[in-house]
Amino acid sequence: MAANKGIAETVRRAAKRLGKFTAKDLYDADCDLHFPKSKITIALRDFCSSGEIRRIESGEKGKATVYEYIREKTLGFGVREKVCRAMHVKGRFTVRDVAVLSDADRSYVYLLVRKLQDAGAIRADGKTEGPRKNEQAFLVKNRDEFFLKWVRGSQKSVEAESPWRRKTKG
Repeated sequence: MAANKGIAETVRRAAKRLGKFTAKDLYDADCDLHFPKSKITIALRDFCSSGEIRRIESGEKGKATVYEYIREKTLGFGVREKVCRAMHVKGRFTVRDVAVLSDADRSYVYLLVRKLQDAGAIRADGKTEGPRKNEQAFLVKNRDEFFLKWVRGSQKSVEAESPWRRKTKG
């Protein structure tokens, strides 16, 4: 694994390589990059939410939960689609959350957040709690509408009103 890749990409590659695995297997596969176990656990939970990884066996007393990598759900999409998918999955998110999940630059995520705010798809939702309490949180207003309009952006009718299109003078 390349040291310049983000946590999400690292977990995705390790999970794909392992097929069926436990969280400990992921930590061991990632030992050369030294990501904190808590960050890997968060990424694993987010991938389970998005459907890219699923739980096969729940961890009972003394047994670890077994996971399976089922498909490359976000691979093959452009950066914008990955960012919008991450926003949809999280619901309430910070720019940092989406950047970690999508492996996009924080400045690019911030730009898309501003465009989506202007379009009325998301809104500011206060500050985060805990160790990152000064970060601005955002909320997807209507998750179903957001999915249809922004995540599935390949429809021509959506592209016509999309803020991603460059504005032409005229």
